[in-house]
Amino acid sequence: GSEERKFVNTEVQELKAELNRIANTTEFAGTKLLNGEGKLFEFQVGVKGGEDNRISYDASKNDARISALGIGSIKVEEKTGARDALDVIDSAITKIGSMRAGMGAIQSRMSSTINNILTYRENISSARSRIADADIAADVRPRSLQGDQRSARPSLRRRRACGSRRAHEGRA
Repeated sequence: GSEERKFVNTEVQELKAELNRIANTTEFAGTKLLNGEGKLFEFQVGVKGGEDNRISYDASKNDARISALGIGSIKVEEKTGARDALDVIDSAITKIGSMRAGMGAIQSRMSSTINNILTYRENISSARSRIADADIAADVRPRSLQGDQRSARPSLRRRRACGSRRAHEGRA
């Protein structure tokens, strides 16, 4: 009955107050994000400057306060008010859904960019490692050849010496 509607209306008014609180207190770097008074954020996401390497978020386009959502005056303590509130609430849900979709799209772009940068960094690190390995191999190879030549000289002398002994023994 009417008593229960008053209880529901009390809850609706508290929820509206909470929506306003969230809209007025959500911030990033000291800038309000959900009350329509924010600023344009531009995030540099590429190695080169320019429009193509920036992701932008315009906080002034997102206003989640109850006045902007059109739910500031709803009351549900009477049947007619409760029925009329449904259309207004549906419209507010659509506005919030649109804001969430925009923020979600930006978040997806940021995540993709982060993954791209991590892959780029891993590829650069791998390339550096291969270059360093090639440099070390190029440096070690001449030393190794010199060492092989040095160790080969005594064995050649031994073979020559053995060969000449056999030749002398065979003549004798």
